[in-house]
Amino acid sequence: LFGRFRCAKRPAAEPKGEVRIRIVSDSHVVDINGPNTCEVLDPAEAMALVSRIGPDVLRADADPDRAFARISKSRTSVGQLIMDQSVMAGIGNIYRSEILWRQRIHPHVPGQRLARADFDRIWDDAVTLLERGVKANAIITVEGAKKSKSRYGERVNIFAKDSCPACGGAISGLAMRVSLSSRRMIWSSRRQIQLADLAL
Repeated sequence: LFGRFRCAKRPAAEPKGEVRIRIVSDSHVVDINGPNTCEVLDPAEAMALVSRIGPDVLRADADPDRAFARISKSRTSVGQLIMDQSVMAGIGNIYRSEILWRQRIHPHVPGQRLARADFDRIWDDAVTLLERGVKANAIITVEGAKKSKSRYGERVNIFAKDSCPACGGAISGLAMRVSLSSRRMIWSSRRQIQLADLAL
């Protein structure tokens, strides 16, 4: 999620910024700037890393049953589970908040209480939104919207908003420990009431 690839024809200028790896061919130079983790892996190590990743919602051959099997056995909240890359790969904090809002599912619902039909809606919406994001090169979760003129071009319904566009209710936020860092989880206090009592 962090870092940048820079490609230039040879001869290339001196590296700029925090270049972690420079790859040089006969004709081009590729610099990889600033990722949090950057390692060279042999084939066995690469396969071991890939095997730890959950099904990627952007892959045509992804297996949603594998993700649901993990979720349905867990007491952890669905809000944490769908952002755990070992459960479902590809969903970040903004997509998590937007997908659960769009599907009217409270983020505190334990995974084991999530119905298969609700999971299927989460999965299908993730596919729709992430494919749209790849095409637009921006996170766009508002139906019919185009990229904004902001730095990242985002168009979102509730993330970092004060009120819900559907019900007018207040947007709630809670800092949660998820994976390696504390991330803010956002939901609508009125709209996302489905199964909320089960989370208590």
